[in-house]
Amino acid sequence: MRQDFDEVLEELTDADLPWRPADDLPSVASLLIEIANKEKELIAWLQSGEWPDDDPDAFEETATLAEMRSVLATLREQTLRYIDSFDEAGLEELVP
Repeated sequence: MRQDFDEVLEELTDADLPWRPADDLPSVASLLIEIANKEKELIAWLQSGEWPDDDPDAFEETATLAEMRSVLATLREQTLRYIDSFDEAGLEELVP
């Protein structure tokens, strides 16, 4: 799934960011913000046990694609580092 996302991300250009399939649907940039925000929120929630409601967006809609890719890569590194911090027993532990 992430590989598919990364492949699509590599095909995009800055000119694609404002595109939306219809006027009432979000732009590509808005969708990338949603994806980044969700990963950012999940990392914080997994580490603290509390959902971060009022954090700022991971990046602005006016960010360049290079800036977005950089933030998305950093968030993925944080997620993988967090997962890698557990041993096998920790990964199998149920979390309420």
